[in-house]
Amino acid sequence: MNANMMFRGVTNIFLPVKDLDRSIAWYTDVMGFKLLQKREAQKAASMDIGAGQGLSLVQVEPFEPMRFPKNHFSVHAYFNFHTDDIDKTHAVLREKGIDVSEIEGSELGFRHFSMRDIDGNWISVVND
Repeated sequence: MNANMMFRGVTNIFLPVKDLDRSIAWYTDVMGFKLLQKREAQKAASMDIGAGQGLSLVQVEPFEPMRFPKNHFSVHAYFNFHTDDIDKTHAVLREKGIDVSEIEGSELGFRHFSMRDIDGNWISVVND
């Protein structure tokens, strides 16, 4: 194993939510993710977001949305969801009534936009 390449990627993201059932519905209906497992006792759910990656929704009390600290890099979200067609994804989310930012370009060549989920957690969407 190359010491510089110990890891292959991220397999799961954990996201705090206010109401588990409401969040499952939002991530299924709006984002198109598939529910894999709901664990009632733990107030958690696993979702398939594609490409072998997952999203775990975890109901927390008291709830506070994830907020990236103020910075000069214009980062709002702790993670990015990747899309192959950012224009189509942006349009579909707008058609579903989601308040999305305008698509912006970066000096690195990718394009991105931001939005918030049903609980106010920041989400960033990028393509390359």
